[in-house]
Amino acid sequence: MLNPKSTLDSLLAPGLRLMQAVRLPVKFTIVAAALLVPLCVAVYGVVDYAGSAIAFGRDERLGVAYVAPLTALLQEATESPEAGATRTFEALESLTADQGDALQVAAAIGALRARPAASQILALFTQVSDNSKLTLDPDLDSYYVMALVMDYAPKLAVAAAELDAARASMLHDSLAAAVKRAVRQLSMENADSCGPSSRCHGTPG
Repeated sequence: MLNPKSTLDSLLAPGLRLMQAVRLPVKFTIVAAALLVPLCVAVYGVVDYAGSAIAFGRDERLGVAYVAPLTALLQEATESPEAGATRTFEALESLTADQGDALQVAAAIGALRARPAASQILALFTQVSDNSKLTLDPDLDSYYVMALVMDYAPKLAVAAAELDAARASMLHDSLAAAVKRAVRQLSMENADSCGPSSRCHGTPG
């Protein structure tokens, strides 16, 4: 059976011999180095974490800057698709140029301007959210806010616009069908009330 004390002594023996052999200033240097090395490692870890958090927050701010113009673009696309939303596209392109296309969305904005569609705007929302790391927010409360603003709300707006368009189309179709039925009914009633010898619709007698 191994003796724990003898094992510990054998592990510490090289260090003890070294400390006994060197002079006092060298001993202080060794002790200081033994204390400073883990301290430096800890400080490096804190600085690296702080730098990562700052860069993460900077990327999130880049993504948040797109919320207002993208929301305006989606509203214009769902309410009046034929308008073109020229000013909103100019705002998006200006913002992208100011940021140096840090989120790599310039190509998507150009394609969207050529063929604007609600589905492409939703895809741009997702691309901005992913590239700005908004989807990776570690704070649960701000993550839910991000998910609402960048995902759920735009999709809900598009779904509501499609539902409203479907309702308007159904209303138009039903109204047109009702008018056709009324005209047909009036024609039938008019034909029934007019005989061969009757003066109907100005028919000479």
